[in-house]
Amino acid sequence: VDNFVIESGTVVFRNSAAGYVERVADINGHFSFASLRGPMEAVGSAVVHQVPITFEIGTSAIIQGRTMPFNVDMAVGPGKVKAQFSGSLNSMDDSPRLKGKLTLEGQDLKAFGQALGAGAVPPALARPFGIAGLLSAGKDGGDLTDLSMRLENTQAQGRIAVSLAPAVKLDTTLAIGHLDLDALLAPIPQPANAKRESEPAAKGGTSLAVSPA
Repeated sequence: VDNFVIESGTVVFRNSAAGYVERVADINGHFSFASLRGPMEAVGSAVVHQVPITFEIGTSAIIQGRTMPFNVDMAVGPGKVKAQFSGSLNSMDDSPRLKGKLTLEGQDLKAFGQALGAGAVPPALARPFGIAGLLSAGKDGGDLTDLSMRLENTQAQGRIAVSLAPAVKLDTTLAIGHLDLDALLAPIPQPANAKRESEPAAKGGTSLAVSPA
């Protein structure tokens, strides 16, 4: 099979030994393969942890049985987030490692964090944000270098490294050149067409009262 379409599909990943089950629902997309070694293309949408996403994935043919270059474009509904990764999966026959450039940007960090299960997210984070950097990750951990982070007008640069063995360890270095606390603590602007029910009519305007018959 080198070309097929999925409509309203469901995929369940189950690890009985670890008691882990992952369910991906409402899968709709078009998938094509030149061969089992690539190249491959996939375009579609799905719901993961009740979060709607759309995706576009393209891979090149596997090089010397070890390296698979690929690109991923993804959009996440909550927070109006767009993510892109361009890189490769290396050492596939030995110790697989992911390397490439990651970019992530959205309009509402609070909504995005809640969609990922972060729990109670401070209202001050309901602002546009962006992350970009060079990602390198494997089964032992990973790091994000040349890191650039933005939350509205506040920006930071640095590096994040995560080690998974022998224990989980997080090492973060960030430099913030400009911190706009006034902007972060200011109330979130409401949409122009949003009015509170208790808002009085403007002076000189016309008001209409409706009473039950």
